[in-house]
This record gives sequence, structure tokens and C-alpha cells, in this order.
Amino acid sequence: MEEPRIYPGYVKGEEKFRKWWEVLSQRQHRLSNLRVLMVLIFLSTGFILAFQRENLLLWGGFILSFLGFVVFVLRHETLKEREQYLKGYLELYKKQRMRKEGNWREFPERGAEFIDSDHAFSYDLDLFGQNSVFQWLDDTTSNLGKEKLHRLLVTPLSNEKAITRRQKLLEELGRKRIWVRRFLVEGRVGRKKTKDFREVIEWGSTKNPVFSKPAVIIGVKTLPWVTLSAGLAGMLTEFPMAPFSLLLILHGLLFALGFLKRGRVLGMVKDYQLELNQYIRQLKTFEKHRFESEGLRSLQQSLKTRGGKSGTDQLQVLEKLANRTLNKQNLLFVPINIATLWDYRCLVDLEKWKQESGDALEHWINTLAELEALVSLSNIHRDHPHWALPKVAPGPSLYRGKSVGHPLISKDGVVNDIDLNPESPVLLITGSNMSGKSTYLRTAGINLLFLNIGTKACAEEMEASLMKIRTCMRISDNIEKNISSFYGEILRIKGIVQETKKGEPVFFLLDEIFKGTNSTDRHLGAKILIQQLYETGGVGLVSTHDLELTDLEKNPKVGVKNYHFQETYHQGEIQFDYKLRPGASKTTNALYLMKMAGVEVTDKEVERNKN
Repeated sequence: MEEPRIYPGYVKGEEKFRKWWEVLSQRQHRLSNLRVLMVLIFLSTGFILAFQRENLLLWGGFILSFLGFVVFVLRHETLKEREQYLKGYLELYKKQRMRKEGNWREFPERGAEFIDSDHAFSYDLDLFGQNSVFQWLDDTTSNLGKEKLHRLLVTPLSNEKAITRRQKLLEELGRKRIWVRRFLVEGRVGRKKTKDFREVIEWGSTKNPVFSKPAVIIGVKTLPWVTLSAGLAGMLTEFPMAPFSLLLILHGLLFALGFLKRGRVLGMVKDYQLELNQYIRQLKTFEKHRFESEGLRSLQQSLKTRGGKSGTDQLQVLEKLANRTLNKQNLLFVPINIATLWDYRCLVDLEKWKQESGDALEHWINTLAELEALVSLSNIHRDHPHWALPKVAPGPSLYRGKSVGHPLISKDGVVNDIDLNPESPVLLITGSNMSGKSTYLRTAGINLLFLNIGTKACAEEMEASLMKIRTCMRISDNIEKNISSFYGEILRIKGIVQETKKGEPVFFLLDEIFKGTNSTDRHLGAKILIQQLYETGGVGLVSTHDLELTDLEKNPKVGVKNYHFQETYHQGEIQFDYKLRPGASKTTNALYLMKMAGVEVTDKEVERNKN
């Protein structure tokens, strides 16, 4: 399946924003020089004015240089913000180009924290880690967004309706290139590193009834005015100063009471102000856009509060409250803090916000994280419009695909067909080492997963029944659990068999099963297992080096169909075309590879092995 070259648009976009970046850099450089010039004029005219105060020309230069400096500083801040946006677009275009050109393996975010060797299929299908599906797709900017993408990849949808809904949603996101870029850039502007927002979510859901009591609210808001009135009365009238002094002492005691605990709460809100601002910009971008798909409109509607207020509006209120806590950084603000009970006023207002919107905060942030993950998943639709939108097959035990390829090697990959049906629900794949057996199994597994999570498949055509994906491919010793690779394989296969016995529709991928035991037990065990999986309704692929297993095709009670990969030899080199062919393999290449590695094997033995 040939990849059309649609990524020149990414190249042009990258070049366009790089040119804008260069122009902006030149403007900033000129502004910096002008600011320095204004400072020099200001200082020099100010120095001369110390001796010639009557010179109006100098006064004009002094005032204009000061005003010019202020104007240039403000202009520089505007250009700095624009620079951040240009940088965000430039980085995004570069990343999109690299992904389309097949250089996505250089992306730093790999989802290594989500690697789980015990998962039913994610480890064997390379969903996380280096050279993984996650590394290929990830465009999230928040930790929660990355977790949502992880959940999307490992959580198949349960029915055809949910799959169709997700497919329409992703198709729409795939078309909205301009909006998607704007949304992604809003999440990148000013972000130096991702922070975990769970602390704020937990704070929002945890209420403090003390600061919501009417007596406390009235006391916090009126006490500073009472104290001020007492002080003014003492200074301007014969009213004694003792009440004012006592009230100031009360202010000081209240300031000292719970100082560290208040500081942690207010400091936490302040620390997340940048992330909060980014969330607001992203949510505003989402809320104001008009979408067609039911899934995206439903997400938009869910952001509104019971009173009809938008999540963006409520988060902007929280941002303003966070801005008020910034004054605490200045030590000169301490006397004002004590006199006005500023900390307590902030806590009262924050508690009021929590009572109104605190419980919805988690939903808003999780919705945004889900949207980040969906945008990442829609990269498939955006970059590969020619890939097939797979269909859910009406009957059981069906998986048909035309020109199916591995999505992670789609640029130069070889495609093959897949045909599993109730008459032949098990494909036995044979072939020599490195011929493509394991890759074919993963190709079938990943594309079925793509159907189950509602995205496009790397195929010309594809339809499949809804089935649970279960794999047994990469099993290694687990020293911590004191489990050998062979026993680990047994446990994994046991789980697959138990699910099929329950009547669960299971699609299994078994790569070189029972390789940890002797050949006699391996052959017998594999035959029994394949027959049992067939009898319990299992559908799947089995790869093996054991050519004796190919005799199962002759048994109509097993439902096995043989396919194989083969190699050729040319001028002393082994070559593969990775094309799947019907029938059993007739060659192996182990002895040839041993000879290439330096093991003393005669040419006669190699020729006999090839034939």
C-alpha cells in the first residue's frame, strides 16, 4: 500500500513559521537596542537636568525617553507572547513532518511508564515504550492527557454503536487541521514542563466548612474595617487607642494561626496558575468551536455547570483568585496582609468557589485530558486519509483485511491479506527465522485493536467481529515473582483458554508456543491447545517453527489453514520479501544463519537445510 506524499504541507508550514520567527527575532533585537537607547537618553538628560533645570528641550527628552522606554517594554512583552505562539506552531509543524516522514522514533515521549508485561496485549503489540504506538501518536501536553491516551489504547469499545460514534468523532478531528493546531499550540505556550494537576483536583473536591460559615465570612470581611475605624477614631478624636491596639494584636494572632497550612494551600493554587491559564485557553478554544459529531458536541455540553455556566468561565474565576495570591511573594506585603486579613479573604473566596465548582473541576480537567488524547488518536485520520475505516462484521469469528500493513512501518512496509472465518478460524503461520511471522501477528493484532478503539486501520479494506485481543508472544522470566518464562507462558495461555470456555469472543496471537519444553511435548501440547481453542470458538493466529503442526490442516475438526513466509538466497546473502503465501513452509534457515555467525557448518548441510 503506497503512502501518498501529503506531508509537503507540513514542510511549507514549518518554513512559513520559521520565516515569521526570524522576522520577529529581528524586531525584538531592534526593540532591545531602542530600549537601551531610551535608557541612555533618560540617564544622560536626567544627569544634565541636575545642573540645567530650566532647559525645556532637556525636559522634553527626559520625559519622552521615559515614555518611549515604557512603550518599548510593553511592545516587547507583546512580541514575546507572539514569539511563544510562533515557537509552538513551529515545533508542532516540525513534529507533524517528522511523524509523516517516519522519523517519529526520535520523539522523547514514549509512554514507558505504561509498559505492563502482564497486560493482555499491550506489551506484545508494542503500544508503549521505544518504537511504540504511543510514541508515534502522542501529542498531549499534560500528564493527565498522556494517561487518557494510555487508557484509550488499552480500552476497546464494547459495541458497534460506540465504535461508530468514536470513528465519526476522530474523522471530524482529522479534518479540522487548523483547529487542532490551535488547540495543541494553546497547550504548549509558555509550558516548560508538565505538572500533575491531581493536587488541585483533590483540593477542589475537599471542602473546608470553617471558611464557608456566615460568621467567619462576615468576621473576615468586617474586622479590617472595624480595626481601621478604631485607628482613625483614635487619631482624629478623643476615642482611646487601646481598642485599636488590641484589634491589631488580634490581627497578628490570626496571621500567625495556621500560617504554614494557609501558605501551602495558597502557594499550591499560585504554583498551578500557568497550567490553569493553559487549560482555560484550551477549553475556550474547544467551547467556542462548532462541531458536527455527536461525541464532540456531547463533550462540549458536559462542560457546563448546573446553572448553565461554562467550565471556562468558572476556571477564569479561579485564575483571578490565584492572581490575588501572588502578592504573598513580596515581604513588603506582610503588613498589608496582617491589616487586611488578606490570606483569610482569599481562603473565603476560594472556599466559595469550591462550593460552587470544586466538584466539577475534576470533570473539566479530565474532559480536556480526554480531548488531548482524542486529538492524538486523530493523527491517524489526518496523516493517513487513504487508510480504511474498518467495519464491525455482523457475524462471529470473522476477520477479513485486504492489503493490511503494520501501522508503525507503513511507509516502507509490506502488506498482506488476512482471512479468518468460521470455517478457518485459525491460521498457522510457518517460515524461517526473520521471515516476518511475528510482525504479521502484530499487524493483525494492532489493526484489530484500531477497529476496537474506533480509529482507522492500516489496510485497503477491513472488517472484523468484535473480539477480545489476547496475546502470548513475549514471555520472559520474572525473577521477582519466581516465575520462569515457560510457566509464565502456561499462565498466559491458561487465561486465554478460560475466556474462550466462558463463551467470550477471543482473538488470540500465539508466537512459538511451548518453546520452553522438549519437541515431543511441544508438538502434542500445541496440537491439543489449538484444537481446544477451535472447539471453544477462539479465532486467531499461531506462528511456529514446528512444521509437524502443519498436518493439522488435514483435520477438519481443528479449522486450521496453513500459510507461510519464505526466503531466497542470492550471492551468499539471505533475502526476504515478507509476503504471505498459502501452504506450509518447506525451508528453514537456522544453519545458514549459524554459518554467517561463524559456526562451522558445511555447504552441503546448508544446501540440505535450504531444500
